[in-house]
Amino acid sequence: MTAAEIYAKKVLEGKVVTSIFIKQAAQRFLDFLERDDIEYDIVTANKVVNWIEGNLVHWEGEWRGKPFILEPWQKFILQQIFGLKKEGRRLISKAYIQVSRKNAKTTLSAAIAAYHLFADTEQSPQVLVGANNEDQAKLCTTCCANILEISPKFRGYIDNKLIKIFRFKDKCSSITYPKNNGRIEAISRDLKTKDGSNPSLGIIDEYMEADNPGLLNVIRSGQAARLNPLLIVITTAGSKKEGPCYSQLRKVSVEVLNGLKTDDSQLAIIYELDAGDDYRDPAIAIKANPNYGVSVYANYLKERVLEAKNEGASKEVDVRTKNFNEWTDVSTVWISDHIWMKNNTVPITNGITFHSGLDIAVIRDWSAWVLVGKDLAGDYHIHPYFWIPEETVQYKLKNENSNLLDWIEQGLVFTTPGNVTDHDLVSQFILEKSRELNVQDVLADKAYCISIMNQLNAAGLECLAVNQTPTQLTQPTTLFYELVMEGRIKHGGNPVLRWMMASCILKEYTSGLSKVMKEKNTKNKIDGIDALINGLVPYAIEQEEVPQLIIGKW
Repeated sequence: MTAAEIYAKKVLEGKVVTSIFIKQAAQRFLDFLERDDIEYDIVTANKVVNWIEGNLVHWEGEWRGKPFILEPWQKFILQQIFGLKKEGRRLISKAYIQVSRKNAKTTLSAAIAAYHLFADTEQSPQVLVGANNEDQAKLCTTCCANILEISPKFRGYIDNKLIKIFRFKDKCSSITYPKNNGRIEAISRDLKTKDGSNPSLGIIDEYMEADNPGLLNVIRSGQAARLNPLLIVITTAGSKKEGPCYSQLRKVSVEVLNGLKTDDSQLAIIYELDAGDDYRDPAIAIKANPNYGVSVYANYLKERVLEAKNEGASKEVDVRTKNFNEWTDVSTVWISDHIWMKNNTVPITNGITFHSGLDIAVIRDWSAWVLVGKDLAGDYHIHPYFWIPEETVQYKLKNENSNLLDWIEQGLVFTTPGNVTDHDLVSQFILEKSRELNVQDVLADKAYCISIMNQLNAAGLECLAVNQTPTQLTQPTTLFYELVMEGRIKHGGNPVLRWMMASCILKEYTSGLSKVMKEKNTKNKIDGIDALINGLVPYAIEQEEVPQLIIGKW
C-alpha cells in the first residue's frame, strides 16, 4: 500500500484532522482506485517519492543539509499526480493546491520541478514557473537551484557544467540540463514572449492575486503538443474573490470535490478551515496547516492569533488568509465569516411578528427585503428576499463575484422582466408575504423608495422612513453587531446574505457614530445587510431611548 493510500484511509477514519474538502479528496482518490478505466501505477507513484527523498536535501534554516523527507500530505499529492494513469497516459493534467503560508509550498514546487527535469519520462522537459510578478516566480526557481547546489548528488554535475544555473545576484532565472534538452524557467512579466513555448510542466505560485487568467492560459495553451501535460497551481487564500483563482479555478475544484462537475484530470487539494470553524481554536489549526509541527509551529500561530485579536481589522484578515487559508471579500472585515456562520440556525416564522427593512433598486441593481422577527427567548429570525432585473443577469455574472445563476435556480433570488426593477411585482410579493407571515411594517430610505412605499402604504401596510445617515443607523448597527457576536441572529446560512455580509466594513466617525459601508475595492453588494439593519430600527428604539432614532411616517 502506497503512502497516498495510507494517508487517504487515515483521513477518512478520522486519524488525521482535516477539512471536508480533504476528506472528499481522499474519498475521490480511493474511488479512482476502484475504477477499471483508471490504473494506479504503484512503481511510478513510489518513484517520485523515492527520487525526491533519495536525491534532494533542504537548503535553509534548521533543515539545511538534511534529507528532503516528504510529509504524508505531500506524498498524497505527488503519488496521485504521477501515479494515476488512464490509457497509458497520466490522468492528472491540472492540480489546484491551496494551503496556508509556511507549509513549504515553494519547496514542494521546487522538488516537483527538479523531479520533472531530471527523472520524469517527458522528452525535452520544459518547466515554466509563473506568479503575479517575476520576482515571485523566481522564488521557486531560486529555491530549486539552492536545493540542487547543496545536494551532494548534484554538486558534481553543477561543477562540471552538466547542469547550468543562471543567476543574477541572488536570484535564479533558469536551470538547464543539456543532456535531455530540459530547462526550468521563471516566466517574465511579458507573457507574449512565451506564446511559442512548449511547457511540459507549468507551476503557478500564489495565483490568488491574479487579476486575469492570462498567465494560466498561456501555459495551458502551450501544452497542446505534450502527451502528459501538467499544470500545478499552488496558492494561499486571499481577498480577491473576483479574480480567476477563486471565481474560476477554486470554484471548479470545489464543484469537482462535491460531485457537481466531473473532471478526472483535475486534482483538487484544499487545506482550509470548515465553515463555522473558529480560527482561534488551536485544535483545528492543522486543517489549514498540514505541516503543523513540522514547519508551522503552535507558538507561531498562537502569536499570530494574538496579533489579530489585539490589532483587529486588516491584521485579522491577514492572519485569517495567510495562516488559516480563509478567503475574504475585503481587506478589512467588520464581521468575519466564521462568526457570521455560527448564526446559521434555521429561522422560524410561526408565532412571530416581523418588522422588515427594504432596500430597493432605483433602476437595475439588487433589491432586498428582509424580515426581522424577535422570539420570546430574545433571538432574532431573519428571512431575506432578493430581486434583480432579468436582463442584467449576464452583466452581474461578469462584474460581481457571486453564484447568481445557482441562486436564481434555487429560488433565493427572483428576477423581474426587463432591465429595470419592476416595483409592482416587488410590491405585490411584499403585500402577499406580509399577510402570510404577520409583517407589521416596512422601513426604508425615503429618498429611493418613494414609488414602492407609496404602493405599500396605500394597500394598508405601514411604511416608515429611515434616513441612511450615521445618526439614524448607529444604534441599529450596534445592535446588529451585538446580536451576531452573541449568536442571537438566526439567518439559516442564506448564501446571498452571506455573500453580502462578507463585503461589509464599518465606517466609524470621530463623533462616535458609525455606518456599514461597502469596501471600495469590491464590486459585490451589501443591499441585504442594509435592509436587515433597517428592519432592526424598531428593536433599537425599544432597547434604548435614543431621540435621534425617531422614525417618520411615510
